[in-house]
Order: sequence, then C-alpha cells, then structure tokens
Amino acid sequence: MAEITIIVKQDDGDKVIKATSGANLLSILKENNIPIHTPCGGCGFCTCCKVEVFGKNGSTELLACRNSIYADCTIRVVPFP
Repeated sequence: MAEITIIVKQDDGDKVIKATSGANLLSILKENNIPIHTPCGGCGFCTCCKVEVFGKNGSTELLACRNSIYADCTIRVVPFP
C-alpha cells in the first residue's frame, strides 16, 4: 500500500504523520501519540473518538475507530466534553 500524509491540527501546532493508505485512523493516531478519548476501546459504542476531516468543500466529523484513511488529509481531534 502507498504511504499517505495526515496533518493533525493541535493547539500546540500541527503534527505531520506518515501512514499506510487504508490504515485505521484510530490506530494511526494512537501509534503517533495523538491524544484521543476512547473509553470503549475503539468499538464504536461511545462515539467519543470524533475527528473533524477538512476537505475542499468544508469539513465533516467521523469516528476515528470506524474509518480508514486512503489519501492525504488534514484532521482535528474533536475535544471530548
């Protein structure tokens, strides 16, 4: 699989991550020490691992545990209340 670039927007500056295309987003974030709330362990039950994905036509929120990334992108971890 091809290598992709993910830019993670954080309060203390952007972090650039390299990952394999098709990898699970939650796994990528955890492997790169990006803080994300996952009380259900990534099973999709709690809906706490929301990320905002930015694109040409705006942004959308996804669950990191339920999505894989196939192309370069910019994201922001949605703060847990």
